[in-house]
Amino acid sequence: IPSMVYRKGRLDEVWATDLPTETERDEIFQIHIRKRGRDPEAYNTALLAARTTDYVGAEIEGVIEDAMFKGFNKGVEFEDAHILESIRETVPQATRDQEELAAIREWVKTRARHVSKEGEKQAAGGTVRALRSKKKGA
Repeated sequence: IPSMVYRKGRLDEVWATDLPTETERDEIFQIHIRKRGRDPEAYNTALLAARTTDYVGAEIEGVIEDAMFKGFNKGVEFEDAHILESIRETVPQATRDQEELAAIREWVKTRARHVSKEGEKQAAGGTVRALRSKKKGA
């Protein structure tokens, strides 16, 4: 995006967030398990979160969906073992595109504000997720 598009006066701020932290990934697992009518307490979401470094929410959701198919294909309710198998079979985009992520993090260091304090601590930057317009309707 050309810098004139996101300068102060045109937009309030350029916001950035990095990959989800382990705590955030735990919450994401709970959300997607609950969304499918299951009790997150029946799953070791802390372990799952620890095993999904570099995963974003959509990838975690995909892992849950894949694990459900694995369980259902065996005629059983999906469980941690199915989820862990799906995690092992998934290569997150942040791993595949390390160079691009590093470039984005470098750009964010001097050009954006982090959405959360945790984001400021994590790594050295983040990915641009949202631009908020200063002008109504712009």
